Amino acid sequence: MLTSAVTYVKNCFYKNSILQAADNTYLKDEKERNKNFTYFQSVKYGCFAAIANYIPAVITSIFIERVFNAAMDNAPATASFDMRMVVARTVVEEIIMRGGLQNSIAIGQQDLRKCTRNRNREIKDVERECILSLIGKLKTYKKEIEDREVEWLFSPSARVLIVGLLFAAYHYGNGYVSTVESISQIAIIFAWPVESIIFETAGLTASVTSHVVYNVMDYILKI
Repeated sequence: MLTSAVTYVKNCFYKNSILQAADNTYLKDEKERNKNFTYFQSVKYGCFAAIANYIPAVITSIFIERVFNAAMDNAPATASFDMRMVVARTVVEEIIMRGGLQNSIAIGQQDLRKCTRNRNREIKDVERECILSLIGKLKTYKKEIEDREVEWLFSPSARVLIVGLLFAAYHYGNGYVSTVESISQIAIIFAWPVESIIFETAGLTASVTSHVVYNVMDYILKI
């Protein structure tokens, strides 16, 4: 019983975490498993992901707020939203961050990979030069860069982590939560880039559903 409980808690904290986001094999395999999802399967997938993520998120939030509350000015929220605004704001965020930004990064990665292709060869000196010239460090780091580091630039993990980081930063000082709550939000979103992972593996419908369900649960429990 105790072993099962420990395993369950461990899986809750690992599932859709930054550690799982860094696992390209998982992202590719999960996307392959979910590629034939119907609309309702996507919605179900998103619902379960939101519920599973809420447990570690609440635990982390309580810990952070207790640690920082005494040291920082926990000013009251300056604005409030009704349920319709919560849902509308969430949907817009998903369309912009995942459907727009993360999808654009994926397209950019594909274009960049094409730029580095030379008659279908694997990543070699020509491709290293192409990548390094883009970041202005061709002469300095040409001999040091590894194939796997270049390959990572094109990986699902790269875009998941980039969008997750940007989405976390977006939540700082958003004006409707206190400073401590803002820090808590950033930590949770960065540690568990759930919607970025779900978008990558199950599509926009699943990520929107997950985000909406999570925010609605959070809204209801905080009323």
